[in-house]
Amino acid sequence: MGVPEDQSKIKRVVVLGGGTAGVSVAQALHGNKDIIVTLVDRKSYHEIPWANVRAYTVDYTITAKSAIPFKDIPKLGEVITGEVVSISEGSIKLKSGVEVPYDYLVFAMGSHFHEPLCKGVEGTASDRSSEMQAANEKLTAAKSVLIVGGGAVGVEVAGEIASVMPDKQVTLVHSKPGLLVDDRPRMSYNAKHWLESKKVKVILNDKVDGKQKGPIYQTQNGVQITADVVYQCVGLIPSTGFLSSTGILDAKGFIKVDMHFRVEGHPTWFAVGDCNNIPEIKLGYLAQAQGKQLAEELKQMAVSGEIFQKTKPWKLQGGFPAMIVSLGKKNGVGHIGPIPIWGFVPAKIKSGDLFIGKTRKDIGLPA
Repeated sequence: MGVPEDQSKIKRVVVLGGGTAGVSVAQALHGNKDIIVTLVDRKSYHEIPWANVRAYTVDYTITAKSAIPFKDIPKLGEVITGEVVSISEGSIKLKSGVEVPYDYLVFAMGSHFHEPLCKGVEGTASDRSSEMQAANEKLTAAKSVLIVGGGAVGVEVAGEIASVMPDKQVTLVHSKPGLLVDDRPRMSYNAKHWLESKKVKVILNDKVDGKQKGPIYQTQNGVQITADVVYQCVGLIPSTGFLSSTGILDAKGFIKVDMHFRVEGHPTWFAVGDCNNIPEIKLGYLAQAQGKQLAEELKQMAVSGEIFQKTKPWKLQGGFPAMIVSLGKKNGVGHIGPIPIWGFVPAKIKSGDLFIGKTRKDIGLPA
């Protein structure tokens, strides 16, 4: 990699988080002569989160391709495994005592649920595979299942189980009048119709505290549900707890940014992906696109020191809203722009391998 004659002009970019957004930023900056990239993560691997619904429930073996050690991913720059304990202007400090200097700091820690369904916390890819295997075995031994939450993750969990293990008694409880997103009634209807055709009991306009001691759970409206296994698929939590004292979080814990991903009050801090408070559905392709756009902005800043002379502000939903929710390998629902899709069309696009092959190619690996 070529470097400028004046070494002092090289800008150090530190990316916190090696998920979809973080890898997107790091790879897009790799090889730029004006920038050195360091990626920091608590775990030693990258995982494809939209594959984890299937891996965590019915097929842990796909983690062989969806949980990828950082050392196997090309064009990432330096990768440090460690936990951030403090941040100051110009450097971060890890639990190990190591300090990492930066000129620009990128938050890309993503989000999680109360259980490690979509995202592991620490350890190795092998650890994650073992965790998935244990979850598969627990489900296999169960007779009844409770899914709390009818957003995309909850619906996909129900779809995976219903399509592979039709003998399970599956109940899904959702607090809203329709599944998935409020402004897509056709998608909601199609998802509910398919699930009920597979004998999934769908309860809407009700809530249940999945932390109750089972196997009998009771909803707020008094419905009793028997469940050997409970999946908490509600309450997306930004992985920003270590930033609670910085003043950069909104009331829900998301990092406050403008439409160029700049963190409020910190001109050299940025946040992309699920952890920022841009008001849009948190989807993988959007996190990836945000990472690429921020990389272009950082390249400009590294050269001119000025902010975003050429790059336009982020457009909500990337300027073209789309969403696909899998229902097992052979079905799905969704929309592309204003057009609803269901059945074999979304299955052909996503459900078969959950974009694992495409995502691996995107980051420079064989499908």
